[in-house]
Amino acid sequence: MPGGGQYKPLSKSLEIEFLGRISLNVKNVLSRLGALLTYRTAIKELAFLLGIHISHMTVKRSCESVGEQALKLEPKPIKFNKDERISLQVDGGRVNTDEGWKEVKVAIIAGNDSNKSLQMSRIDDHEKFMDEFASVVKKHGYHTHVKGTNAVNDGAKWISDDLSRLFPEMPQVLDCYHYEEHLHETANKIFSEDDEQVKPWVKTLKDLAFENKSEEIISCLQAQQNQFENDSVKSESLRLLVGYTENNKNKILYGKFKELGYEIGSGKIEGRIKAQMNTRIKSASIRWKTHNVKKVLALRDVYFNDQWEHLPMVA
Repeated sequence: MPGGGQYKPLSKSLEIEFLGRISLNVKNVLSRLGALLTYRTAIKELAFLLGIHISHMTVKRSCESVGEQALKLEPKPIKFNKDERISLQVDGGRVNTDEGWKEVKVAIIAGNDSNKSLQMSRIDDHEKFMDEFASVVKKHGYHTHVKGTNAVNDGAKWISDDLSRLFPEMPQVLDCYHYEEHLHETANKIFSEDDEQVKPWVKTLKDLAFENKSEEIISCLQAQQNQFENDSVKSESLRLLVGYTENNKNKILYGKFKELGYEIGSGKIEGRIKAQMNTRIKSASIRWKTHNVKKVLALRDVYFNDQWEHLPMVA
């Protein structure tokens, strides 16, 4: 860094000043690198690519400073195609902080037929987070999109309840793969993981879901529960699946949803959770200060939303 008395050929074009001061352009670059990579990896890449040597603390300070602005930045609207449906998808991941493990809540507005999406992630009370997400959805009219909007989730109660509270008329879909996992878990318990019995049992119930026969699924499960009434483990497993299916019976009408063009899987939000969390926020041995990880999460939202140019740079 120039503070060490060196002056590289690139210093002038990058507007790096002497005495360790950096320009807004460089601050912008450092904050972007720090949002995408660990601070120590960022300085290695900067040194390798540009021959610029700085401390990881300089990257960290840039990230925190620009991250303050990212927290205040409202996502810019996306124009989806009129002939495609869009879906609201919500999920969460966990991050290790100085205040213990915290849940990072992530929500996206995604086009079903395109790669367009808008994401938000926060470490907040779920109602506060969902209220903020809903305000963006409603402000830009995503909930009244011409072709239609549905919500997909994994059945978590807080997500389902908040979506019902904020969008009572919006169809909700239980992620089909998540429901299939529940079927497999129960089948493995009642058939002792015998694949020759597990697979056809799961397929039969899954097919009924794609035929929109959720009531028939419940009847089948109840009949089998009675059959195993003397086996507490199998009976209890079936009882739980009956309750789960009843609670989601209007969300597993997969044949109907597919005909309507709704998203029936939560792969997009799961992929975004991995991109947002696993490659940076949950890197090995990282333990964040809560107020700092919030800023990096906000920067990564801006990056994934392709809205970096809207970030105000403050000296």
